[in-house]
Amino acid sequence: MTFTVRAIKENRDFIAEDPLQLLGIITIWETNGDHWSGPNRENVRDEIASNAFPDSVADIEKLSEEDFEVLVNDYTVFLNRIFPKQVLPANPTRQAFFDVISNFYKWDSGQFYEWEK
Repeated sequence: MTFTVRAIKENRDFIAEDPLQLLGIITIWETNGDHWSGPNRENVRDEIASNAFPDSVADIEKLSEEDFEVLVNDYTVFLNRIFPKQVLPANPTRQAFFDVISNFYKWDSGQFYEWEK
């Protein structure tokens, strides 16, 4: 069963399919104002996939130090959940990081490489 929820804030109507969506829409409006338009979903999906699965080390080299650090931290959490041992070296180079993320899904979980500490 689908239903519609509605809210009025500062003489603006907001409508969504559930309360959480409604809260999200209002938050987006509060952040971006009246002239906000939603992103093209295909472009957002492509951007996320491109960042998560870079095609080459050159793609990773384009990232700022801060963005690279965030990506490494996110992958560290992810990989530590699926492997029993640490597979990303501490403070990896961009090449070492690319080598791990472009190959981890091919590894036999019983025979993967554990980085020297």
